[in-house]
Amino acid sequence: MDIIILKVGSDEVIGRIVSNEPEYYVLEKARLFVPTAGPNGMELSAMPYFISSPDSKCIIYKRSVVGEVVNIPKQLEDMYLMQTTGLQIAS
Repeated sequence: MDIIILKVGSDEVIGRIVSNEPEYYVLEKARLFVPTAGPNGMELSAMPYFISSPDSKCIIYKRSVVGEVVNIPKQLEDMYLMQTTGLQIAS
């Protein structure tokens, strides 16, 4: 499963790549990282990138991408997989 993290404007978006076209990415189950206050200080959570259609495929145009994470931290990938599949990931 190819998962990507993109910086789109000021948003950080994680999703599964369905298609990598010359002008755009097609992502499935895209999520937006949101900082939240947790018991140990600031933590990251993820919410649907499109609240009205959380599990739909979406297009992110490459001209709007200002950065991309090269090596996704396992913790973030596991969080994404747990939220989008409901599976618990073993440590």
